[in-house]
Amino acid sequence: MFYSLPADEDGWRVEQRDGSEASLQWSSERQDIAVISDSYFPRYFVAPAKFLGKQMLSYGQNLSFTFRVDRRDTRLSAEDLVLEGAGLRVSVPLIAQGNSYPSETTVKYVFRLHEATDYPWRPTLNPFEFQRLLNNLTSIKIRGTYSER
Repeated sequence: MFYSLPADEDGWRVEQRDGSEASLQWSSERQDIAVISDSYFPRYFVAPAKFLGKQMLSYGQNLSFTFRVDRRDTRLSAEDLVLEGAGLRVSVPLIAQGNSYPSETTVKYVFRLHEATDYPWRPTLNPFEFQRLLNNLTSIKIRGTYSER
């Protein structure tokens, strides 16, 4: 299975659910990164350091990325996008906040970085906790695999 996320090649990596590294493919022609998986167990694109750290000014702003899969048999989860920081962890399904299902064509996904119930980050954090997480953001993970093959 092939999944693609437009990005530069500097610092992106792929991680398996247990935290171990998996292989990442960079295409200079398409300017994207991809992961190939033959397993149902999810693999995540992990953002490089330049997107982490003190991101307090991102509070209330949008996190966006474009993404495509090579076929539609997707199995979404509650942990398709994961943010970690300050000992806190929140996640949302890819289709949360009005986003569409993954497609063979590139789709833009937009997620509001805010704790309001309209933006179903789980577990629910209060405003102070969400801002604390963003002020010490240690990880952004975007699920890169969605099916068995």
